[in-house]
Amino acid sequence: MDAALKVASESEFDALMGPRNRAAEIRKRYQEVKTEFQTTVCENCGTKRTQPSWDMDAPAMVHKLGGLYRHFYLPNYSVPNFHIHATLASSTFEKDADSAHREADLQVVCAIFLMLLSLRFQESIFHLGLERALEACEQAIVNLRPQREQS
Repeated sequence: MDAALKVASESEFDALMGPRNRAAEIRKRYQEVKTEFQTTVCENCGTKRTQPSWDMDAPAMVHKLGGLYRHFYLPNYSVPNFHIHATLASSTFEKDADSAHREADLQVVCAIFLMLLSLRFQESIFHLGLERALEACEQAIVNLRPQREQS
């Protein structure tokens, strides 16, 4: 929110975010949980500070999760980051429309499978009764590929 407010006014932010996520509401919720996200800077004097971000970066999270999550890191995190950030790689990256569409398709399919993988994990913990629905979604994605290649 702070980064957004460096570009937009608080009233613009509030109008876009809606009444439950106005800047004042976000600040209030932040103050309520702030202490949960503090880390000790100095063991001797006990000085604490709020962590600037996650306590581990994306690659560390992927390594911790392991398994199939590792396969989604490049197509769904690294490659899109190269494209959206102003880097030498993004400024010199040339693609024709067909290869750009294929890459976008890959990223969408990977994102869907990642979401399904996450839902399967939730199913294994909470027994939500989603097994048949998850199988149907996975089969629909698998069945989509031959149709896409024919068009």
